[in-house]
Amino acid sequence: MSMSSGMICPKGNAEELIAELDKIHRAGMDADLAENGKAAIIKRELGNHEAQITHDFEATYEVLKDYPITIAEIQAEWPAFFKECVENDWF
Repeated sequence: MSMSSGMICPKGNAEELIAELDKIHRAGMDADLAENGKAAIIKRELGNHEAQITHDFEATYEVLKDYPITIAEIQAEWPAFFKECVENDWF
Protein backbone atom coordinates (compact mmCIF):
# COMPACT_ATOMS: atom_id res chain seq x y z
CA MET A 1 0.00 0.00 0.00
CA SER A 2 1.06 3.60 -0.53
CA MET A 3 2.24 5.30 2.65
CA SER A 4 2.64 8.71 0.93
CA SER A 5 5.74 10.47 -0.32
CA GLY A 6 6.58 7.47 -2.48
CA MET A 7 6.90 5.01 0.42
CA ILE A 8 5.18 1.67 -0.04
CA CYS A 9 4.71 -1.12 2.46
CA PRO A 10 2.84 -4.42 2.63
CA LYS A 11 -0.61 -3.63 4.03
CA GLY A 12 -0.17 -6.08 6.91
CA ASN A 13 2.98 -4.24 8.09
CA ALA A 14 1.70 -0.66 7.85
CA GLU A 15 0.80 -0.22 11.53
CA GLU A 16 4.13 -1.68 12.66
CA LEU A 17 6.02 0.54 10.22
CA ILE A 18 4.25 3.65 11.48
CA ALA A 19 4.93 2.67 15.11
CA GLU A 20 8.62 2.05 14.42
CA LEU A 21 9.01 5.32 12.50
CA ASP A 22 7.36 7.11 15.43
CA LYS A 23 9.87 5.51 17.83
CA ILE A 24 12.76 6.66 15.63
CA HIS A 25 11.31 10.18 15.49
CA ARG A 26 10.96 10.34 19.28
CA ALA A 27 14.45 8.93 19.85
CA GLY A 28 15.85 11.60 17.54
CA MET A 29 14.09 14.35 19.49
CA ASP A 30 15.31 12.89 22.80
CA ALA A 31 18.88 12.78 21.49
CA ASP A 32 18.59 16.35 20.17
CA LEU A 33 17.37 17.58 23.56
CA ALA A 34 20.11 15.67 25.42
CA GLU A 35 22.89 16.88 23.12
CA ASN A 36 21.77 20.46 22.53
CA GLY A 37 19.22 21.51 25.16
CA LYS A 38 16.02 23.45 24.65
CA ALA A 39 17.59 26.91 24.30
CA ALA A 40 19.95 25.87 21.49
CA ILE A 41 17.18 23.99 19.67
CA ILE A 42 14.90 27.00 19.87
CA LYS A 43 17.64 29.36 18.60
CA ARG A 44 18.48 26.94 15.79
CA GLU A 45 14.88 26.79 14.61
CA LEU A 46 14.33 30.54 14.98
CA GLY A 47 17.33 30.96 12.68
CA ASN A 48 16.15 28.25 10.28
CA HIS A 49 12.87 30.10 9.87
CA GLU A 50 14.50 33.54 9.71
CA ALA A 51 12.47 34.83 12.65
CA GLN A 52 14.90 37.75 12.99
CA ILE A 53 13.47 39.02 9.70
CA THR A 54 9.83 37.96 9.97
CA HIS A 55 9.39 38.41 13.75
CA ASP A 56 7.06 35.40 13.48
CA PHE A 57 7.35 32.49 15.91
CA GLU A 58 4.59 30.41 14.31
CA ALA A 59 6.82 28.47 11.89
CA THR A 60 9.29 27.76 14.68
CA TYR A 61 6.51 26.59 17.00
CA GLU A 62 5.03 24.35 14.29
CA VAL A 63 8.39 22.63 13.75
CA LEU A 64 8.90 22.16 17.48
CA LYS A 65 5.34 21.10 18.36
CA ASP A 66 6.42 17.47 18.91
CA TYR A 67 9.15 18.58 21.32
CA PRO A 68 8.34 19.40 24.94
CA ILE A 69 8.81 23.09 24.08
CA THR A 70 6.12 25.72 24.56
CA ILE A 71 5.45 28.95 22.72
CA ALA A 72 6.30 30.74 26.00
CA GLU A 73 9.76 29.13 25.97
CA ILE A 74 10.28 30.21 22.36
CA GLN A 75 9.24 33.77 23.24
CA ALA A 76 11.59 33.73 26.25
CA GLU A 77 14.55 32.86 23.98
CA TRP A 78 13.61 35.52 21.43
CA PRO A 79 15.42 38.53 23.00
CA ALA A 80 18.79 36.74 23.22
CA PHE A 81 18.38 35.34 19.71
CA PHE A 82 17.48 38.72 18.23
CA LYS A 83 20.37 40.42 20.05
CA GLU A 84 22.79 37.85 18.62
CA CYS A 85 21.37 38.47 15.14
CA VAL A 86 21.83 42.23 15.50
CA GLU A 87 25.39 41.85 16.82
CA ASN A 88 26.32 39.56 13.90
CA ASP A 89 24.29 41.34 11.20
CA TRP A 90 22.30 38.23 10.35
CA PHE A 91 19.72 40.06 8.26
